[in-house]
Amino acid sequence: MPRLNGHIVSGADVQTIHVPPLPALLAEVAEIAGRATALEIALKGGGQQIYVPHPERIEGSALERLIGRDGAMALSRIRPAEMVNLPVATRALIHHLRFERGLSSNEVAKRLRCSIDTVKRASRAFRDLRRQPSLFPS
Repeated sequence: MPRLNGHIVSGADVQTIHVPPLPALLAEVAEIAGRATALEIALKGGGQQIYVPHPERIEGSALERLIGRDGAMALSRIRPAEMVNLPVATRALIHHLRFERGLSSNEVAKRLRCSIDTVKRASRAFRDLRRQPSLFPS
């Protein structure tokens, strides 16, 4: 669908999708490695506690095996030699999978191991559908 200033534009309807904030640790990762890397960390390792080695010791570490090299390097830059609890970030992941990757509610629920009601409730909360006059009247 076409986008205009962060809105999905369809005829005279402009649908605003509110992007939920990331938990603090993931927000720090997003600043240095991008939102996609932060969300991959939550998707692959959310809910777990893990040791973050120094950047020079990332290769072959449990952290790298769990979340991949990009995420491991980003975490090691901000929290070297610490035990961290990786955030689950359910709302941010629902938004990412539904509206950025285009997965169905059922696919999101299966991937995140949550109920379909949780996905639908969160999806409704992100949407703000408004009727606006057309930007280019005929």
